[in-house]
Amino acid sequence: MAQWGPGKDRRRASANYWYQPMKWNADAEKNGVRPRVFCGSLCDIFDNAVLEEWRSDEA
Repeated sequence: MAQWGPGKDRRRASANYWYQPMKWNADAEKNGVRPRVFCGSLCDIFDNAVLEEWRSDEA
């Protein structure tokens, strides 16, 4: 099991993982629905231990 918390290495999900909500949004618009999605559980891009490059990624 992965360990997380203060002093632990930060890990990052793939770009594909982060772009999934944009695909869901496009699919929802096409199908005329509006689902609610909670993104970024256990995610903190403003954590001091996160690499600066992670914050500057562009979609």
